[in-house]
Amino acid sequence: MRILYFTRAYTVHDARFLRELAASPHEIWFLPYFQAGGAEWRLPDRVQRARWPLPAAPADGSPDGAVASMAAFEEILSSVRPDVLHAGPIQPCGFMAALSGFHPLLLMSWGFDVLMEPEASDQARWIARFALRNADMLLCDCRAVREKASAIHPLDQDRVLELPWGVDLQAFRPGPPAGERGTRFGWGEEAFVILSTRAWEPIYGTETLLRSFRLALESNRRLRIVLVGSGSLSPLVSDFVSDPELRGAVHLAGAVAHEELPPYFQQADLYLSCSSVDGTSVSLLEAFASGLPAVVSDLPSNREWVLPRENGWLAPAGQPQDFARAILEAAAQDRGRLDSIGRANRKVAEARANWNANFPRILSAYENLAAAARVIRP
Repeated sequence: MRILYFTRAYTVHDARFLRELAASPHEIWFLPYFQAGGAEWRLPDRVQRARWPLPAAPADGSPDGAVASMAAFEEILSSVRPDVLHAGPIQPCGFMAALSGFHPLLLMSWGFDVLMEPEASDQARWIARFALRNADMLLCDCRAVREKASAIHPLDQDRVLELPWGVDLQAFRPGPPAGERGTRFGWGEEAFVILSTRAWEPIYGTETLLRSFRLALESNRRLRIVLVGSGSLSPLVSDFVSDPELRGAVHLAGAVAHEELPPYFQQADLYLSCSSVDGTSVSLLEAFASGLPAVVSDLPSNREWVLPRENGWLAPAGQPQDFARAILEAAAQDRGRLDSIGRANRKVAEARANWNANFPRILSAYENLAAAARVIRP
């Protein structure tokens, strides 16, 4: 079977999908909407790169840009001749896939394309509805996305595959017990270390995160925070850490390769995310797999994983004072309680977020879609 994987770029999540697809018996083609070069384009073996016809690749991700690129996209479809087209997020990839009229189409939501983008304008909502209506199956990572997608366009439940993308439970696992973890970024075991691994972008509540930590630190000087990432709000982060009041309390790790993330989780006491929109957050699942309690935004998707004061804390998105209170409450727990929460979260990850167990269901969906298409078009 030949699969064309059509996505916006080549993120760490795309790389994970392509590695698994490359290990399957199928022929895999990869088409990114946005072009780039360098080391990031070292694709897994057996994955073939589909290229946009000259003279130019798509210029932007706007609806007009997507429509203008349709002739080139249809040329790629004719050349690759996939048995299944896997496309997402909705704009521009799912929209273009739907416009092409190609079937079978597996539309993969990335969370924000269903939860946030359709609210931006009538045009954006029409695009989401059009893509959902023309998809043969929707792949989504949580109930919140499935319900929102069904509100945009009613979907038969047998056309929806809902599963968290999951994590590598061998790579992300609990670290050594407290007292055996070394200096922890130079702070020692007396510090309470908070970890954030979200990109420094407005959608991930970077400003809320910084302000909440500052407020919490005023009440608990043991608090420390590690910021892993980069993004458009780097100047805001730099200004934040330059404050003399925060000197010694913040560790900027910068951009870290995904395979190098596990030790950061293993050296932390608490995971923090202040995102304003999320499907099932892979970074939250990584924290669970690493045995960490979490403070996260009170979003429908996060409520599918975090039960307040049982295995973490919820705070309203955009409210630094509420996040600060949650951080302080977490830091006030004794070590036995935090370890108990960590063990419970590891069990949740093992039961529901096992990437190796979840991914075969996607392969089965491909096979079912292709088989159904062969019946319709022998």
